Amino acid sequence: MPKRSINQVVEDWLFNSNYLFHLEWSFESPSEINDSSLFDLVCEEPEMAWSITLQILEHPLTQEPESLLAAGPMESLLGRHGPHFIDRVEREARLNPRFNHLLGGVWRHGMSNEVWTRVQKVRREVW
Repeated sequence: MPKRSINQVVEDWLFNSNYLFHLEWSFESPSEINDSSLFDLVCEEPEMAWSITLQILEHPLTQEPESLLAAGPMESLLGRHGPHFIDRVEREARLNPRFNHLLGGVWRHGMSNEVWTRVQKVRREVW
């Protein structure tokens, strides 16, 4: 993935998220859509993906983009790097109601038992 700034990835996510939600359910995945860059960052640069996720949550989101963020990058970040991020996830969930709500849309997806248990314990609702 070409190097892009955090702001560029956030802007791309926000711009494409409604369109991507509809593609997600039709199983299409055009390569020119920038959603893959956030998923790439989850694997390649998880700290940057974490920062981007928090910045995306600073913007107003409808249900579709929020669902995409929860069931996509957030779920993948916890599945791949949960032990490294779970303390921060718990802290953010206690301090940030929007982040806590986002965790309500996260499923286990590859998380260890310990990480999944901690996610379930800190989130207030499941949607």
